[in-house]
Amino acid sequence: MKNTYFILTSIAIMLFFGIDKHINAQTSANETLKFPKGFLWGSASAAYQVEGGTKADGRGPNTWDKYLNPPYSLAKMATGQDVNGDVSINQYDRGQFLKDVKLMKELGINTYRLSISWSRILPEGTGKVNEPGIDYYNFVINALLKEGIQPLVTLYHFDLPLALANKGGWMNRESVKWFTDYANLCFDRFGDRVKIFLTFNEPSIEMYFLQSVFDAIDNRQMPQIPASEKYISEHFAHIHHLMLAHANAVNAYHHRKLGGKIGITYNFMLCDLDSVPTENGKKSLELVKKAWNNLFMDPVFKGEYPKELFDRLKAAQYGDIQPGDMDLIKSAKTDFLGINYYGVNMYHEQPTAGFFGLTTGKNPDKPEMFNGFVDPDAFVKGLISLKEQYNSPEIYITENGAGYGEQDEKLENGKVNDALRTRYIQRHIKAVNQAIQKGVNIKGYCVWSMFDNLEWIMGYSRRFGITYVDFKTQERIPKQSYYWYQSFLKEQQK
Repeated sequence: MKNTYFILTSIAIMLFFGIDKHINAQTSANETLKFPKGFLWGSASAAYQVEGGTKADGRGPNTWDKYLNPPYSLAKMATGQDVNGDVSINQYDRGQFLKDVKLMKELGINTYRLSISWSRILPEGTGKVNEPGIDYYNFVINALLKEGIQPLVTLYHFDLPLALANKGGWMNRESVKWFTDYANLCFDRFGDRVKIFLTFNEPSIEMYFLQSVFDAIDNRQMPQIPASEKYISEHFAHIHHLMLAHANAVNAYHHRKLGGKIGITYNFMLCDLDSVPTENGKKSLELVKKAWNNLFMDPVFKGEYPKELFDRLKAAQYGDIQPGDMDLIKSAKTDFLGINYYGVNMYHEQPTAGFFGLTTGKNPDKPEMFNGFVDPDAFVKGLISLKEQYNSPEIYITENGAGYGEQDEKLENGKVNDALRTRYIQRHIKAVNQAIQKGVNIKGYCVWSMFDNLEWIMGYSRRFGITYVDFKTQERIPKQSYYWYQSFLKEQQK
């Protein structure tokens, strides 16, 4: 148990947590930043992180219902908290959700990113539709639209139906059909009102982090995080099946001519080394950048995998790439690129490490931020690089936010003065503006997250919300960051 606790804690530190850079620049609410007409301002969430109601109204189990409960109880191993998503922040309760929509309306956002729980509407992942689940999402969509908030809907946010996981999950080529059928159901039932869809959230995080942990624990092994180069090679079919499923969904959506857009969102990994690099270190860093980003972006926006990685990872051997597959991938015209960004991933040279010769690096700055080394200037440069690589795609910032722990989350006299998060959001909105001024075609920005919620393996021990949630009473308390964002949005409406 101690070894498992150690590795899971290391996992969390590796990918989900990090250190802030010097906080010495702010954007006040009074500073005028001009954004394009029709720009979408929002906040974001994911079904398993906010809904609860995991056994309600015919919902089927997903992978998180398995791994956050005994005998695995991953959150307990990682944090000591024996928690799961059975209640979370209780948004499956319609009365609670309406109260939350009221807070969104008062905030002033015009879009809300949510995801659909696949197993809530298809309990077995395929087959019979669960109409109470459909009814719930119709309620959610209609409640948002009634208040002038456009739903931005993610079809898949890490929560594979357990029945499908038990059939091999994304390593099974049938997963392409499973997802295509599920996407078609969502388009048919919700596409008349939802005008922006995302197919997948952060496919590289799911494979390099989550799936490798699940596989290792199921096989009673110690996971290597991020996944080793050997693991990625032997599971390249996972990547390829996701790309095929995405392409099928995009083509199916466009065939319906529903008048909206469909895209995919990635964790945009900006990477650096924690010491002066050797020549081999520089080469390793470039490979890691491509593994996180280009390996998943290139097929969607260029119709091909990056050749160097394709060859090195033996994709032709392990990728289940069949005649016609790449033609299908090329045929799908993805409308926009979604970007989740928090901070820069720091690495350390270790030639024997499985992740292309790099391992976890040290982030030098204080105070600590959970999701990486914070550098808004690097964010601007990264966004410009996406413009140059992918022929100026439409971009939506689908997640951007920060958590700093107890030092920034103190509830005192009914208030939370989260100054560090507030500064983070200020600086990154300014960075988005700078990127737009440099010609990057950014159409929207979503803070992660609207509410404190379940942070996957880390349970309820990490807060990212601009709204404080008392997880026992379900009370909501807007934080300083909420009020700053509210003030900023009022300025944008003038």
